[in-house]
Amino acid sequence: MKIIYLLILLGLSPVFVLYIFACLISPIFRLGRCERGNEEEIFLVKDLIHSDYVFKAEQVQDIFPTTMKFVKVGWGDRKIFLELKSWGSLSVKDFLTAFFGMNESVLRVECLNELPQGNKTLKLYKWQTDKIKDHIKSSFYGKPIKKKDTYYQKGEYFQSSLNYNCITNCNNWINYGLFKSKVTNKVWCPLSFFI
Repeated sequence: MKIIYLLILLGLSPVFVLYIFACLISPIFRLGRCERGNEEEIFLVKDLIHSDYVFKAEQVQDIFPTTMKFVKVGWGDRKIFLELKSWGSLSVKDFLTAFFGMNESVLRVECLNELPQGNKTLKLYKWQTDKIKDHIKSSFYGKPIKKKDTYYQKGEYFQSSLNYNCITNCNNWINYGLFKSKVTNKVWCPLSFFI
């Protein structure tokens, strides 16, 4: 079975080369202008693959009530978020089904007492934070999904009506919220290090 997936991956290699090229030149395409306020702060936490918003708890009490100090919010492929033990255990099958949007998507919410390391601070006007919150609210529905607690899958997960794929991935979901709030003018941003 793994051989079949590897053959599919090799057959699609020109598609992946074009995709990587498009990802690398994506920061060039910009629209509108950016605005940065100084009324409040939100944070972005990124690794090589994924990005999350981090809010001070009081900023999102109306959506995610908590007694903790911070709320981290991210969006992504349901199977990867709920079943993957680590990025190193990502199989070719899981990669392909996520890349081509064959799985459902979920919103992940994790309440924290400490700000995660490697964060990027954004100073915004309140209306910009509200736009990002509206973007988050429109991305999920329903009660938390029941799941097994594991070290990697922390927090609560909510069903999302959005379609995860190589074009609308987790990083571009973050970028789109920033774009709607005029924090960035990048039209498409599928790679975390460009956000």
